[in-house]
Amino acid sequence: MSEQMRNDFETFAVKHGHSINRDGYLPGAPYMETWTAAGWESWQAALATQPQAPQGAVTPGFQLVPIEPTDAMLLAGATSIIEGQDSRPGTSWAEEAGMAYKAMALAAPKTDTPEGDKQ
Repeated sequence: MSEQMRNDFETFAVKHGHSINRDGYLPGAPYMETWTAAGWESWQAALATQPQAPQGAVTPGFQLVPIEPTDAMLLAGATSIIEGQDSRPGTSWAEEAGMAYKAMALAAPKTDTPEGDKQ
């Protein structure tokens, strides 16, 4: 059990009006309220049945991108917007932003090395 799992559960319990007081101060001490104790056990059991993605796996439809866009990504986004002003009259700013986003995602490096930008 991770501390984050415990924190997530306690946030949920408090939001729904339950006490998170424990019988003692040591980590892992049982909850005093019966519902909270049962809820914590159920929470852990439910999370244990969920399939876990392998370390480093990316959900289908998603991709990893740099926190800061690379020069290639910035150029792709800017090009999409500039060309869109001429070739896609009547598109909304939101549509243009979506197209620029897609262009930037396509231009993102496919590796985790700085050289990935030079592909």
